Amino acid sequence: MTGRGGARKRQVNPELLSDEEYVLKRQRNNDAVNRTRQKKRQEETDTSMRVEELRNENTQLERKVRERYSYISFSFALIVFSEKLVMRVARAYPYGSNYSDYCGIYAL
Repeated sequence: MTGRGGARKRQVNPELLSDEEYVLKRQRNNDAVNRTRQKKRQEETDTSMRVEELRNENTQLERKVRERYSYISFSFALIVFSEKLVMRVARAYPYGSNYSDYCGIYAL
């Protein structure tokens, strides 16, 4: 059998239960069903809220990753630029001459 079937129903033997007992039993069963359904709804609500919280947290973390990646990329570009600048200065002032002599900066 495929699909989702209902609960198995039993025939109530009217001889075994008085009307009051039957009504009380049905009421307790209905209460239990309602509690179970309410609990299920609450679990679904809690899960939905948690999913939303995790999505928001994920968005914030992705933003932080992008910011840090940008910072690292900028830092790397700055290092490469600095290395190129040092190489240009080294070629412009060969043989260990003091760059500060040429630019008016006094070496400490």
